[in-house]
Amino acid sequence: MANLDMAYNGVIFFVFAEILSYVEKSWSRLAVLFLAFVCYLVGNYQLVSIVIPMNSFEIWVSFYSETMERFFLAMRTICELSNMLIFLSYVVILLVTDREENERISILNEQLQKANEQLHLFAEEKEQMGETRERNRLAREIHDTLGHILTGISVGVDAVMVLMDTSPDAAKTQLETIGDMARSGLNDVRRSVRKLKPDALERMPLENAIHQMIEEMSKGTNTKIYFVSYIDELRFDADVEETLYRIIQESTTNAIRHGRAKEIWIRISEKKAR
Repeated sequence: MANLDMAYNGVIFFVFAEILSYVEKSWSRLAVLFLAFVCYLVGNYQLVSIVIPMNSFEIWVSFYSETMERFFLAMRTICELSNMLIFLSYVVILLVTDREENERISILNEQLQKANEQLHLFAEEKEQMGETRERNRLAREIHDTLGHILTGISVGVDAVMVLMDTSPDAAKTQLETIGDMARSGLNDVRRSVRKLKPDALERMPLENAIHQMIEEMSKGTNTKIYFVSYIDELRFDADVEETLYRIIQESTTNAIRHGRAKEIWIRISEKKAR
C-alpha cells in the first residue's frame, strides 16, 4: 500500500477476513466488519493525500500511452470490484455457515431434550418395574419362609402328638425345637418385610446358614437331611446366595409336605459352561 501510494488498499479486507475466521460471537464479527470498513476508508488515497503528499495512481499511469493508461485504470477498477466481491462473498458464506451451525445446534438441542424426556420416562418405568419385582420378591420370600416354618411346625406337632403318651420328655424337647423354629421363622418374615435377606444369611456365611436350616428342619420333622458341597468355598454375590438358600428351603419344604420324605439329599456342585 505504501509503495503504491495508497492506490490499492483491498488487502485490508483480506486481513480482516482472516480475523473473522477466529471470531465466533455475532456482535464481535459486526465490530470487526465495521473496523474493516473504517480502515478501508482511512487507507484510501483521497483521505491519506490530505495529510501526506503523494502521487495518485492516475499520475503514475499518465506516463504511458493513452491505450495503456485506460487499460491500467480499467484493471484497477476490476481488481477493486473483485476484491470487494470476494470479501463480501466470504462474509456471506461465513454468516450462512454460522446460521446453519446454529440451526444444527438447535436441532441437536431438541433431540437432546427429547432424549432426556424419553430417558425420564424410561427411568420412571424402570422404577415401577423395580417396585413390582421387589413386591413379587417379597411375596415369594414370605411365602417360602412361612411355608417352610409352618411345614416344620405341622410335622413337629404330629410327632409331639405321638410322643405325648409314650415319652413326655421327648415330646417336651420336640416342642422346644418347634418353638425355636417358629421364632426363627418369625424373624425371617420380619426381615422379609423390611426388604432384607434371611436372618441366617445376615449373621453367617451361606454354608453355615444352610447347615443351620437343615438341622432345624431335621429336628422339627424327624426327616434325615444330608448336605454335601463339592465346592471348596460357598461364596457368591448376595443375590445368588439368597437364591440358593431359598431353593434349598423350598425344596426341602415341598419334599416333606407333599412327598412325605423321610430322607433328603442336597448336593451342590459346579459345572463350567462350555
